[in-house]
Amino acid sequence: GGVSNAFYEVATGLKLQETKEQDGGPMGRLSVTTKYTEYKEYGGVKIPTKILIDAGMLKQDISITDVKVNQGLKASDLK
Repeated sequence: GGVSNAFYEVATGLKLQETKEQDGGPMGRLSVTTKYTEYKEYGGVKIPTKILIDAGMLKQDISITDVKVNQGLKASDLK
């Protein structure tokens, strides 16, 4: 358990950032900030293609280059 806050752009409804506090084991509580940028549309769904996760000493920079949304599914598969 911990506190989590999400921030959205009002005009588009896209998530811009999330901050949360989580258990860091022997390090105690950690504050983790995740930023979502460079949204692109794939199959009618907007996906952030740049994600930066900042957990203090640990930082991860994620780049998404390709997304396949429900590839190979028929409408009847979702009933």
